[in-house]
Amino acid sequence: MNSRWLCMRTFVLSLISVGVQWPAHAMYSRAQKVAEAFQDLGIEVDCNINGETDPTKIRAKLQQCTSEIVEHVATTETKRAESQQKNAAYMNLKTTVSDIVKNLENSKAMSVALKEDKEKVLAFLHEQAKKTEAAINNLHAAEIASEGQEDEGNEGIS
Repeated sequence: MNSRWLCMRTFVLSLISVGVQWPAHAMYSRAQKVAEAFQDLGIEVDCNINGETDPTKIRAKLQQCTSEIVEHVATTETKRAESQQKNAAYMNLKTTVSDIVKNLENSKAMSVALKEDKEKVLAFLHEQAKKTEAAINNLHAAEIASEGQEDEGNEGIS
């Protein structure tokens, strides 16, 4: 029973030890993340108050740090709004292109549309050919008529 009690006691103490260390590790991890964020923002110097004991200097540094963070937040919000607009424009373009590709992939519909367009073009060209042929015939008839009048005029003179 004594060894069992010792084992349980050791187990409980180890849980307590881990429980005490866990918040300390979490705080260290959080502080490390904040320090990395400040470094990424380029405001590590403005937000560093280590070694300062004068409350006025600490207050001034913290005010400077706060203004830098507020400025960064405003910049981030502006960039976020721009990013959302660009994402929306991209999605509209993607949807349009997807619809076009979907229509192109439908070969039966494309074949029918191509055949209809071909028939329209051929009908237009036939009509233009008939108009051109009629214009040529009219010119030819006018030429023959003017030659006939010239011949009659020349017979009267001789």
